[in-house]
Amino acid sequence: MSAKHQHKHTTYKYLSAALALTLLVFISPLVSQYAQPITPPQPQTPPVETTVKKAPPPPPVATVSTSVQTTPSQIKLASSPVNSTVALEERYGLPTYPHPQYTYHAMMSAPTGILYSDNSSFLSRISTTTAWSKFNNTNKPPVIAVIDTGFALNHEALVNRWDGTQGNANWLGWSFVYNNNDPMAGLTYPNGTGVFHGTMTAGLAGLIDPNAILMPLMALDDNGSGTTDQVAAAVKYAADNGANIISMSLGSSVDDPYLHQQIDYAIGKGVTVIAAAGNDGCNCLSYPADYPEVIAVGASNADDTTASFSSYGANLDVMAPGTAGDVCSSFYTSTNALNAYSCSYSGTSFSTPITSGMISLLLQQYPGLSPGTVQAIVDASADKTAAMGGSNFTLQQGYGRIDVAKALSLVTIPPPQGELANKSSYSLSASTLQAGPAGDTTCVGVPGTTCSVTLTGPSNQTVSLGSQTLDTNGGAEFTWNASTLGLTTGNWTVTATWTDNGQTTTSSSPQVITISP
Repeated sequence: MSAKHQHKHTTYKYLSAALALTLLVFISPLVSQYAQPITPPQPQTPPVETTVKKAPPPPPVATVSTSVQTTPSQIKLASSPVNSTVALEERYGLPTYPHPQYTYHAMMSAPTGILYSDNSSFLSRISTTTAWSKFNNTNKPPVIAVIDTGFALNHEALVNRWDGTQGNANWLGWSFVYNNNDPMAGLTYPNGTGVFHGTMTAGLAGLIDPNAILMPLMALDDNGSGTTDQVAAAVKYAADNGANIISMSLGSSVDDPYLHQQIDYAIGKGVTVIAAAGNDGCNCLSYPADYPEVIAVGASNADDTTASFSSYGANLDVMAPGTAGDVCSSFYTSTNALNAYSCSYSGTSFSTPITSGMISLLLQQYPGLSPGTVQAIVDASADKTAAMGGSNFTLQQGYGRIDVAKALSLVTIPPPQGELANKSSYSLSASTLQAGPAGDTTCVGVPGTTCSVTLTGPSNQTVSLGSQTLDTNGGAEFTWNASTLGLTTGNWTVTATWTDNGQTTTSSSPQVITISP
């Protein structure tokens, strides 16, 4: 059993790139222009202006003028899409070694035509309104980098939310499709099959955290597709320009080491990365969601069951609402980029920014939490759904459906030191016991803390796996052999205990391993 698919934060082993890429079917959207999302409560005090020091923009490049009609209130630097990977790599400081170019797609389904008046049902279900009542807005609002298609920059729900607008009204994120500072939707294909996608995801992130600052980064074109270099450049740009959170409602079926390198770069700079699980409805998490250090988000229905289209797997973290009729957001059309809304779409694309908004609330209330600690809090605070059957983790539901208020409250008790990354119960046969290591357990949490792992057997036998200090990535791996340890058949529990520098201890919930004859 591969350690990579048993837990997060283990040693990452890159697999050969698969040739088949995930294809998404897009159908022209059905739009409800009167379906207004619920208006969150206004902050009691004005939002604190961001003081993030932005890196200077990349040097200008030659552009080809287009005939696209521009919006008067925005500066337009129109240009043709950039296809040269070398230009992208050199322009944004990416590594220039040869690597494959994979295609990434927006993670949404075809429209349904379901109309719904507001978001009150799902907001209440994930305790958002309760979290708002606890919200402390005295700290600097986090910056959420939304890496997606273009955006309706003048939409009424978004126009005052963009990163840079408080200091420079003409500086609105960046386009890695056009290589300029205008990530506006519809410049090439006003009726493209994914032209509205970025507007919807940004709207949901901003809905959950009313104070969050949104950094619009266009890495997918109007049809919802982008390349390895475009997405990787957006990740690096976000990390270098003050983002606290990166939200990616996109994915591919292929392990992409080049993009993975930039994600780890961002996490190393303290940026929490969230990605969509995928819409293939199988044990086949999309990349980058399947990387253990990325918070992978699946979609739940209005009854907290897993949406039929939601992909799953051992690296799934949580679920969040993501189905048509239950989730509404800001929308873009070629005839209405100012106040259109839609409730017609489903996808893990929409579960992802909802989770990003929750993390933004968390980081504003408790600045300085590391990405590893944020991930542990997200997982530990999730509500266990009926479909989980009392388990702490399942492949289909991860750790459960997100709960915003619980995530905020969990930090006050204090935040957990980590998690035990044996993600699900599994059986070990006698032949497996003889073949080699039967267990591979990782402690995940705050770097520098000490983790001890103990196995407890069916007759209360206790076996210690010893203690290790979590490395700079917040992980410590314990590899063990059940046969060598003399574990008898039956159910064994695995428990981890963390000790920080102040000698405060935190224990994980026991996880069950079955040793079969």
